[in-house]
Amino acid sequence: MTIHRSAYNSRLSSLSTLTANIAKEMAKVQERATTGLNISRPSDSPTDVIRLHRVKAQVEDQEVWIDNAEYAYSLLTIADDAMTDMTSVISDARELAVMMASETYSTDQRAAAATDAQALVDQYLDLLNSNMGERYIFAGNAYDSLAYDETGTYLGDTGVPWTSVGESTTVNVGFDGSDLF
Repeated sequence: MTIHRSAYNSRLSSLSTLTANIAKEMAKVQERATTGLNISRPSDSPTDVIRLHRVKAQVEDQEVWIDNAEYAYSLLTIADDAMTDMTSVISDARELAVMMASETYSTDQRAAAATDAQALVDQYLDLLNSNMGERYIFAGNAYDSLAYDETGTYLGDTGVPWTSVGESTTVNVGFDGSDLF
């Protein structure tokens, strides 16, 4: 039986192609077994690669939101502490005012009380200018400068700065402090 040379070459070519394809598949299987990865190149699964890129972007967003939330928490903690201290200063000022309302105090005692009152005002102004890293919490959107000057004049603005802590969630990272003094 004689096989024509062209038929033989055609079969040999088909077998060579089939063998090469099997070798490629074996190499892929071996690579997966060795690395534990199902996808080594984007061409292995384009749809999975697209999904992986989306997941990576979501993870990066989460990292930014976590950083923003931690920053906001720090600012809000400072604001809360300042407000607590302001309440205490106001209470001390009220107590001093009630005490000085009595006619039993001398001029010297009233002068000393006035000095104490000024110290309370100064302490209150310092609290109004609470900051974290030169970010003034009660200056509204003008947070890069003092909220109040030494005379009690508001220098900030009425905006309220915020940051994103989720896809559609924001939190304030400062306050309009114009009504605090």
